[in-house]
Amino acid sequence: MWEIARVLRDVELAGEEAIEKTATLTGLAVHGVRAVAAYYRDYKDEVEAWIAEVDRDAEEVYSPDSLR
Repeated sequence: MWEIARVLRDVELAGEEAIEKTATLTGLAVHGVRAVAAYYRDYKDEVEAWIAEVDRDAEEVYSPDSLR
């Protein structure tokens, strides 16, 4: 879910256009993106915290020092 929320958040559109673009980019059905949008709207802080944690983990795992 957070992956879809990240795409939805980052598209440079709003409303139904953002939902349709996110569906196109992710291959998820529009009704699925709407469900994610509703969840993201209700739990934005929690979803953003999870995305930030995933980003920190990815940076740690894929940092230049860890790839040596």
